[in-house]
Amino acid sequence: MEAEEIRKLRLAYPFRPFILVTEDGRRFVLDKPPYVAISPLNNVILVAPEGGGMEMLKPQWVKEAIYIDERGTNSQESPGSKESA
Repeated sequence: MEAEEIRKLRLAYPFRPFILVTEDGRRFVLDKPPYVAISPLNNVILVAPEGGGMEMLKPQWVKEAIYIDERGTNSQESPGSKESA
């Protein structure tokens, strides 16, 4: 997934919570904009999962982003995925 796509999700107004899914199956719930940051060169994504800690990801490791609906479950609508890039 392109870093710019993730940046657009982070900066969207109103913000919609989403999950980043990596190629190896890890899932990062990002329910607030400060929980994700993208480097100016678009080569590093920092995520701060709800449970604490911080993970550094390469954009190419991110397979897709999935919106979370109001009930906290996965929405069928996907804001972006590697296949659409």
